[in-house]
Parts: sequence; structure tokens; C-alpha cells
Amino acid sequence: MHTTANCPLRSMAWITLDDHSRVIEATKEMKELLGYNPINQTIDSLWKYEKNDGAYLIVNTIYNSRTLCICLHTQKEGKVLVCLDITDLKNYQTNTDVSCSIFRLSMYGTIEAVISNEEYGTSWIGQPMMRYIHSDDVEKFCMATSQATRSPSFLVQLTLRLLPSPEQQASFECTFLSVDQQQLLCFIQPTSNYIQHIVTQAQRKFWQTFEYGMTTVAHHLSQSLLLLAKIMRGCHKKDEVEFLCTVASYIGISPLTTKGWLNQFVDQTFEWFVHDSDFIV
Repeated sequence: MHTTANCPLRSMAWITLDDHSRVIEATKEMKELLGYNPINQTIDSLWKYEKNDGAYLIVNTIYNSRTLCICLHTQKEGKVLVCLDITDLKNYQTNTDVSCSIFRLSMYGTIEAVISNEEYGTSWIGQPMMRYIHSDDVEKFCMATSQATRSPSFLVQLTLRLLPSPEQQASFECTFLSVDQQQLLCFIQPTSNYIQHIVTQAQRKFWQTFEYGMTTVAHHLSQSLLLLAKIMRGCHKKDEVEFLCTVASYIGISPLTTKGWLNQFVDQTFEWFVHDSDFIV
């Protein structure tokens, strides 16, 4: 159980209710969010309830049609509602074609929360992430989570084979980001199988020709690999970057800081691809 001071929503938009569910206090941020002063109004006149998402309520404000995520705190002076405006995030998820799933993991790799498309259900919550990873990739997963936990300001990305069901297996790009109390956020997207297949074949041919002493052919293949690396680097589309920055902002990380991490990550990924033949597996 947490307090208002360390509420995961990290918002200063608060309202306090009396025993009759009437607003007796509202912060400046709450008034700005609603577009007016809600003092002395009943809570049901402020918004319409959309759903109860476990620990949080999702509502739509009546006056300005904003979508809020609400965390309820019961205190001696009344009920305090911490409200976070998630309108932009909801609209982005509704209108975008970006296929990205987000997992919050404990320091032990247990799935604590999921924001995802239909292929991942709430049944994953409370389960160890390793349960859904191909056995040959578990070691890579452990190394990635360990590195992300040790380096809070660094994004760790790798390709893992996930097992949504015993009959299915698919490769996904997984990006790990350390957050508070050694928890991890894991962003998962399907890999570009076409590009990955081309890169894998090019790498294999490069090392074969190099080992056989065909240096001229190897030289041309290395140039092709560099070109493919640039293509992969360009696959980090603007909408995907904006999506990651938007999500990060909801856990209290500045979008500018996130973009800085992304730039550093992409640059390092490019270098790894150029220098490490095992980058794509």
C-alpha cells in the first residue's frame, strides 16, 4: 500500500472528498486539468466512469472530455483522489499502427503489469517472464535485465524468441529500461523478419568469404552490411520514438531525457552491429 506522496501516478492533480463524496479541496493542477473549480460539487458531476482497472479507475471528464486515471487514497480528512491525464496516451494507442507491448517487471523478472495488444492477456501478470522465453534465449534475457538494473540511465535492447503459447514462437525486439526500486520496463515489438533475414544471410556470407580468403568479395559484403545497418538504424521511426517518450513521461521521466537515451542507444546499437558478428541471432 502506498501513500499520496509516493503514488505511482506521480501527479499533483488531487481532489479531496468528504463523507458525502463532495469536493472540499482541489489543487491548482486539478483545477487546470478540469478547466474549472470543482469545489462543492459531487464527484459524479465531474466525470463518467469508463472502467475499473484493478487498483485504478479510468474516467472521462464531462466538461472537457479528458480521460483520467485515478488512484484513491483513504485518509483521516477524507478520500484523496490522485488524477493523471492519460488522454494523449489513450488517443495514441487508439490511432497508431505501432505494435508495442509494455511489461513492468520486478527485480526478479516477475511480470507486474501489462499494457499490450490482444496477444498478451492479464494471465501473464504474476508469472516469471522467463516462462515465455525460448530456453536458448533465457541466458541473454538474464544478462540484459542485469545490465539494465545496473545502469539505470541506459536502454538495453536485444532480440528474443517469445512463446505466447506452446504452439507458437516468434522473434521480438525487447528494450529494457530500469525504473524505481530496481523495477524494469520491457518494451516488446515484433522484429522486421524481412530485414533480419537479409542481415543474417549477409553476415553468414561475409564470414564464409572472409574465412576462405576471398577478401575482395568480403570487402563488398562488408559495405553491404554497413548499408543494411543504416537501414536498420532508420527503422526507428518517429512515431515509435514518440510512443516510447510518451510512455516514459507517464512514469516521471522527461521526454527529452528519453530521446537522449534513445539517441545513445541507437548509436551504440549501430556500433555493435558493425563490430559484432553475433549482434543479430
